[in-house]
Amino acid sequence: MASPKTPPADAPQPAPDGTEPRTAGSERPEADAQTDASTSRRSFVAVSIAVAAVAVAPDALAEEPVCKPFLGKYRFKGGEKERAALEKAIADVVSTMNVLTRGIARDRLRESNVIPEVLTIDEAKKALTVAMDKRSYTAPVDGKVVKVKVLTGDEMDMSFAVRKDAIDQSFKGEERGRVNTFKTDAKELSLRVRVYASRLPKELVYRLTYERV
Repeated sequence: MASPKTPPADAPQPAPDGTEPRTAGSERPEADAQTDASTSRRSFVAVSIAVAAVAVAPDALAEEPVCKPFLGKYRFKGGEKERAALEKAIADVVSTMNVLTRGIARDRLRESNVIPEVLTIDEAKKALTVAMDKRSYTAPVDGKVVKVKVLTGDEMDMSFAVRKDAIDQSFKGEERGRVNTFKTDAKELSLRVRVYASRLPKELVYRLTYERV
């Protein structure tokens, strides 16, 4: 009687539950699928990061100071020539006023138009700050109006208007106001001042010159 043949060592072994035997390597398609899924996830993450970087770029550029050419510290360089010109301009404004009001108006204009020796322009968090000696004024660069106290102690509305080649700083009160217009090149800053009031016969206009330090 023939003895039963012993199956080869590498022959498929029946599963304990009687199901079809698994051949060697039958689990590779599943492993390959997992590998493909992992690769796809990594690719998706990489693409998402790249898209996010592109999306953030405009915001990063938007943080660039809009007043960058003006930013810095300046020192008055107009000397006695510009001081005398201011005094002459004040005298001209009040020259046609009567004797009783002329002196008061002259003193008032002198008090509110002291020439700052040091001028600083700074921008941070979309707000612009102009400092004149110990006086500092801050407002949004978008033109929003804020309340400030001026040199004379009066409260006024202040705002900035940023143009391509200039910055206008406007102060407005009841029937009076002031506009400082800043212009700059690589080395100097010019300041044109215009003061107006209903009680003055005409506007006070003068210019000051500053050098970058």
